[in-house]
Amino acid sequence: AVRHGASTHERGQWLPEYDLIAMGSKYVSVYVADLREVARRVGSRDRALAERLTRDIDAALAGPMRLLIDGGYAGLPKASRDQVAPGLIQACQVLCHDLCRVSATIEVYDDEVATPLLWEFLWSGWDGDDPLALPYSPYGVPAVVWHGPRRIAAYRNEFVSLRANDVYDRRYLPPSELDALINLFDAAVALNSGAFVFADG
Repeated sequence: AVRHGASTHERGQWLPEYDLIAMGSKYVSVYVADLREVARRVGSRDRALAERLTRDIDAALAGPMRLLIDGGYAGLPKASRDQVAPGLIQACQVLCHDLCRVSATIEVYDDEVATPLLWEFLWSGWDGDDPLALPYSPYGVPAVVWHGPRRIAAYRNEFVSLRANDVYDRRYLPPSELDALINLFDAAVALNSGAFVFADG
């Protein structure tokens, strides 16, 4: 149980506890995939691909998937882009799942102060050029970011250090979830691959 007013040790600092029930958790899906392969399919107008990817999932994603594969979102006015953004990001997640070599989905509580490394991993900017140029969700989530191979290797080392030195808050990032993330990093580093990170509320 959370004890209001207590404190916890995190990365060498004493930080206040938070009401995790009020915060709520996020599901984070990470896909080790080649950015070039994903970008090659976005805008390809491959209708057979779009139909295959949406065949066994929510029918509501069929429209966003066609828009993603056609690349037709680029010329939309901002208001329309904002409206279709959540569906486009979800469609991109389905595409990344189809193309990925390794994936993991974890449940975490992210907080900029209590979990700065996790926060940075989820919400930092796109690594390098963004050939997809997906619109941002007006609700904050769903969201997607790409980390290239070097950045993934750096994150792997930092998260391994957190685990080894036991300087992380298990209420925000449970050990089993951290281990799953580190295992994915290990696979990505072995493949010299980057990864897509999708966060949902």
